[in-house]
Amino acid sequence: MINLVSNKKSQFVFFVASLTLLISLAVITGWLLNIEILLSLLPNSSTMKFNTALLFSFTAIGLSLSFREKPFLKTLNKFVSLFIFLISTITLTEYLFKYQSVIDNFFVTDRISSIYPGRMSPSTAFCFFLLSLCFWGIHQTKQNVIKVIIQGLHLVNILSLISILSFLLLIPVKSRMFFFNSMALHTSVLFFVLSFTLLLKFNTKGVIGLLIGEHSGNKLFRRLLPFIIFLPIVQNYILLELLSNNLISYDFGVVISTALFLVLCIVYISTIAVGLNKSDEKKTSLEKSLTATNQELMQFKYALDASSIIAFTDEKGIINYVNDKFCEISKFKKEEILGKTHSIINSGYHSKDFFRELWKTIKAGKVWIGEIKNKAKDGTYYWVHTSIIPFTDEHGKIYRYLAIRQDITQRKAIEEMLASQYVKKLEQKNKELEQFAYIASHDLQEPLRTITTFGELLYKKYYNQLGPDANKYLSFITESTGRMRDLVKALLDYARIGGNKEMEEVDCLSIIKSIQLDMLPYINETHTTFIINELPKVLAYKTEIRLLFQNLFSNAIKFRKQDISPVIHISSRKVGHYWEFAVEDNGIGIDEKFNQRVFEIFQRLHKRSQYEGTGIGLTHCHKIVELHGGSIWLKSKVGEGSTFYFTLPIFNEKALHSPFAPDNIKNTIKEI
Repeated sequence: MINLVSNKKSQFVFFVASLTLLISLAVITGWLLNIEILLSLLPNSSTMKFNTALLFSFTAIGLSLSFREKPFLKTLNKFVSLFIFLISTITLTEYLFKYQSVIDNFFVTDRISSIYPGRMSPSTAFCFFLLSLCFWGIHQTKQNVIKVIIQGLHLVNILSLISILSFLLLIPVKSRMFFFNSMALHTSVLFFVLSFTLLLKFNTKGVIGLLIGEHSGNKLFRRLLPFIIFLPIVQNYILLELLSNNLISYDFGVVISTALFLVLCIVYISTIAVGLNKSDEKKTSLEKSLTATNQELMQFKYALDASSIIAFTDEKGIINYVNDKFCEISKFKKEEILGKTHSIINSGYHSKDFFRELWKTIKAGKVWIGEIKNKAKDGTYYWVHTSIIPFTDEHGKIYRYLAIRQDITQRKAIEEMLASQYVKKLEQKNKELEQFAYIASHDLQEPLRTITTFGELLYKKYYNQLGPDANKYLSFITESTGRMRDLVKALLDYARIGGNKEMEEVDCLSIIKSIQLDMLPYINETHTTFIINELPKVLAYKTEIRLLFQNLFSNAIKFRKQDISPVIHISSRKVGHYWEFAVEDNGIGIDEKFNQRVFEIFQRLHKRSQYEGTGIGLTHCHKIVELHGGSIWLKSKVGEGSTFYFTLPIFNEKALHSPFAPDNIKNTIKEI
C-alpha cells in the first residue's frame, strides 16, 4: 500500500470500496435475516448496527467518487456526504441531549442490544461525521481545506486504532471508555482502512507522504513504524495476560514492561543508528568526491570560458546559454542572443547543404567538427573552429546541444595571405609553362618537322639502296622522329588542360555514352563490356572530364588479358562533400609498388613492343582531378585487374584551392 501509484492506487481504492460494500451488505443481511454471527465477529462483543452498515455502504460509494474528477460525480459525492452527515449528526445529538429518535430503529428493530438498541456508538457516529465532512471537501484545492481534511482523517485513524487495540488486548467492554464501549471490531477495522485509503488522495502530505517518500526521514519512518506499532501491542498483551492470571503484581509489571520497552527500543534504534552512520560515511565520502569533481569541473569551465566560445541550445537549436566569450567575439549582448538560433550570426558564406549536413550529423547523435565563418553584430566576419556535441537522456533522445568554438580568424587570415603568395607563385609557374608550351609548339616543332620531312625523303629514296645497315638506320630515324612528335603533342596537351575554359554542369553518364560512340570500333573489336551504375552530375570542365574517363577506358582496354574480353565497371557514391568514382577493370593489373609511379609523367611499366603509348595518359588524369580539387588513387594486384578511384567535390569549393585552377573558377563558383 505504501508505493501505490496511478493504476495500482485505483485498483486498491476499488478493492477497499468493494470490501466495505460487501461487509456492509452482509451485516444488513444479518439484521434482516437475524444472523448474529454477521453482526459481531467476536462472541459477547459489540455488534455493528443496521444504521452503521447502511452508512458504510454509502461510504463505499463516497470513497469511489472521491477519486473521480467528473463534475457530475463530484456533485453526487456531495449528496452521499450529506446523507452520512444527517444520520451521524442526529445520532450524536441523541447522545448530547439524551433523547431517543425514530432513526435508531427506523429500518429494523434491534432486539439484541440492551442499552440504546439500534443506535451506533458515539465514536462510530463521530467517525461518520468526520468522513462526511471529508467527502464534502475532498475535491477542494485550497491548502487550508486540505489540511483540515487530512487532520480529520488522522483523527478517524486514531479513534479506530484505539478501538482495534482494545479488541487485540482483550480489554473487557465494561473497562472501556463510554465513547468506545459499543464500537464493533469490523466497524473499527473498516474506519481505519477507509481513512487510510482516503489519505492516498493526498499522497504527498501527512502520514502517507512520510510513508511513500524517498528522503532519509521517510526511510527512517518506515523502518521505525512496524517496531512502534507491534512492540507496544505485543508487550502490553503479555503484561495484561500476566496481570489477569495474577502471575505478577501490577507495580512490578509496569516496571518490567517499561524496562523491557526501553531496552528493546535502544537495541533497535542503535541498530538503525549504526546503519545510518555507515550511510553517512558513504555519503560524506561521496560528497568529498563530488566536491573534488565539482572543483575539477569548475576548473574545466574556467579554462573553456577563458579560451572558447560556449553555447547551449535545446533540441530545436534555440540558444539558452552563452558565455562571455561568445558575446565578446560576436559583439551581441546576452539578452540579444538568448531565445534565438545561430542564424543571428550567419554570415551567408556557407551553403544550405553545408548546414543540412551538419544537422544530419548531430541529429544522428554524432559529434560534428568543422570550420564556420560567422558574422558579428557590427558586420565584421570571424572564423571559428566548431565542435557540436549532442546530449542524450536515459532513453537516448537528444535534449540539448553543446557548441564549443575557438576563434581562428587570425589563422585564417595568415592562411589566406600564404595562399595568396602561393597563388602568385603558381601564376608565375603557369606563365612559365605557357612559355614552354609556346616554345614546344613553335621552336621545337619546326626543326622536328624538318627532321621528319627529310628523314621520310631519305627513307623513300635510299631504302634498300645503301645496304642493310643503312635500312636499319633509316628505320630508327623515322620511328624516333614519330615518337618525338607524339611526345611533344602529349606535352602540349598536358599544358593546355584547364586553360581558358569555364566550368559547367556535366552529366557524367552522357559523357560516357559519347566516349563509347567515339570508341565504338575499338570496343567492338575487343568485345568490351561496360557496366554503368547511376552517376551524378558535377560542376566541372566538360572537355577535361571527358578526357579523364576516356584515358581510363583506353587503359582498361589496352591492358586487357589475352583471350578474355574486357569488362569495365563504373560506379559512384557520396562520401562527405565529394563524389567518389570507381573505374574497375578485369585486366592484367599492376604491381602494388607502382601504384604511385603510374601517375608520373612519361612513366612506362611495359616495353613499347608490348603496349603502345607515350606514358602520359594517367598523368593527364592526375592533373584533371587535381584541377577540380579532388584526388586520384589506384588499387590493383597483378593478374586481378585494377580499380582507379577519384573524387570530385560536390560543390567544387576545393577547386578554388587547386594549384592548377585558373582565375575563372572563383567567379564561376560565386555565380552558382
